[in-house]
Amino acid sequence: MNAQPPRRPKQSVRQPLGASPRRSVLLGVSIALIVCGVWLRIRGGDSALAFASTSMLRIGLVVGMMWLAWPSLLRPSRWFPPGIAAVILVTLVVIAANPRLALVAVPVAGGLVTLGTVIRAFRSTRKR
Repeated sequence: MNAQPPRRPKQSVRQPLGASPRRSVLLGVSIALIVCGVWLRIRGGDSALAFASTSMLRIGLVVGMMWLAWPSLLRPSRWFPPGIAAVILVTLVVIAANPRLALVAVPVAGGLVTLGTVIRAFRSTRKR
């Protein structure tokens, strides 16, 4: 009789919380935006290029901060409704590009978040 030892279940290789392909993409986008913003700033030019340069630098810094905070950003996103995190991210990028748009972007984001919460509440009561 050939007695074989019992097989162990395969253990999945778990990535650390911060090691995510999305985090790598954030780093790449951040570096690309900052490099392009600095290149446009050095190149100089009219007011449109100055606006583009400033916007790229601001958005690149915001995306870089998101890269740094990625592990802590994953925790609240598990209990957020799916679209709210995207709405908040887009609002932050819009405000980073042009801070005066905060007067419009924040109420629109608040309305979308409220609408999403109401729709989610109605869907959850209908499924029961």
